[in-house]
Amino acid sequence: MSAKFRLDELREFRTSRNSAMQVAAIRAGLSRSIPSWQFYGEESRAEEVRKAQTQAREANKSKLTEIQRKIASEIKDVKKEIEKVKYPLRASKDLQRLTLGESQRTNALLFLNTSPDPERIASEIRTAFEREDIDYAFTLQDNCLNAIRRDAVGTSSPTDAQKWLQAEVASIYNSFEGKAKIDELEGELAAVSKVDQMAREMLRHNESGHVGDFFTREEVELMPQAQVSANLQAVNESMPCWEERRVAEVMS
Repeated sequence: MSAKFRLDELREFRTSRNSAMQVAAIRAGLSRSIPSWQFYGEESRAEEVRKAQTQAREANKSKLTEIQRKIASEIKDVKKEIEKVKYPLRASKDLQRLTLGESQRTNALLFLNTSPDPERIASEIRTAFEREDIDYAFTLQDNCLNAIRRDAVGTSSPTDAQKWLQAEVASIYNSFEGKAKIDELEGELAAVSKVDQMAREMLRHNESGHVGDFFTREEVELMPQAQVSANLQAVNESMPCWEERRVAEVMS
């Protein structure tokens, strides 16, 4: 829900930003606010327009920074909610439960260090879920595949035994009754993170000094070719400000 709200907020901001940065709109506003505008030479008028655009960029930066602050807070909140489902003991404010959760984490990591056999690990995870030792189970699940090798661009190269363990872990996790809640929260996290990416792109575009309209990468990718052609200059100015995709995403 928060992702949609922030997306609407960003779109509303961009609409007002695009309008405020248009030279014709600025000149019209200055002609009304400066009584002697009609006596200004073209060079003086152009300088006043540049000043107005600089002021608008500063105001835009302030607005975008505030939106980003809200987004960062919401991302933090969603992550906390995921942690509460995965690590209910460690997320507790009760000292006794918190201590028990830390103990389960320590024991799980110790088990992984001393029992590298994939079948034993899978069995331990399954048993932990059955006992409802959730903190212990997720510590095992989240750390049991750390040994998978990755190359320079982040591509994983699991062994056959690790591939088997990955499949087993996924199968066990699918039966966890809290999975639906985690999936819902992770979907929300992905959506809010995407909006955060868009806000960063808008901020970079604002800092670049371009005064034309701005389009995000996702918007351009969904545009019909005719619309891209009609907005080619704005698209070209927007591209350097786009968030770089992770290397692993591009390579997959």
